[in-house]
Amino acid sequence: MSTPDENPDAPRYGQNEGQPRYGQNPTPSPGQNPPPAYGQNSPPAYGQNAPQSYGQNSPASPGQQGYGQQPYGYQSAQPSGYAYPGSASMPATAKGPAPQRVVLAFWLIIAAAALGLISTIVSSLDPLATLTPEQLEQFEGSGVSPESVSGIATTVGIVVGLLFAALYVLLAFMIRKGKNWARITLTVLAALSVLGFLFGLAGGTPVGILSTLVLILVVAGVVLCYLKPAAEYFKRAAPRY
Repeated sequence: MSTPDENPDAPRYGQNEGQPRYGQNPTPSPGQNPPPAYGQNSPPAYGQNAPQSYGQNSPASPGQQGYGQQPYGYQSAQPSGYAYPGSASMPATAKGPAPQRVVLAFWLIIAAAALGLISTIVSSLDPLATLTPEQLEQFEGSGVSPESVSGIATTVGIVVGLLFAALYVLLAFMIRKGKNWARITLTVLAALSVLGFLFGLAGGTPVGILSTLVLILVVAGVVLCYLKPAAEYFKRAAPRY
């Protein structure tokens, strides 16, 4: 009959002193945490983060960024504003006051419109005075009395003179505002007037002093619009796309 061990905790033969028996947890030293039970995580050491359970996000340490987050101190880039097709054009820059040459061209065109209206009314009051002897003979040969045409020619001449005078006045104001389309329109009208004047001289049609003066004023106004600084004034007023 064997006798029980007097000290059951004493190490047996083949075991080191201080090692636990099978199935027992080792005794922690002073200042250490006890070992965790089976299935539990051990507590973190001083200065370390605790391990996270499955499916949980670990808190980011200072200076570290989580997945999918912007770096610290940086902002996400904003989409730049691109103009879409069909958008309005950019506004023109400030033109400033009209140059002296533009103002002078404005008054020349106004004077041409006034003199042109006067010339048209004078010519319409006596339309037969503008006809050559050959043209008078043609009227008499066709059986049409020149006097019967005089009334109609007077009315038509006055209406046409008023329309052209209004057009020149409108172009003059638009030119003073720096509208390039007005400058182009006036250039075309001046070119047509010069051609008509030259064809009239070639055909022997009498040309009045007022008509000649009107043509000179219009051409001078057009030339001033294309000289500096007037030309730069129209470029600043043109819209940008």
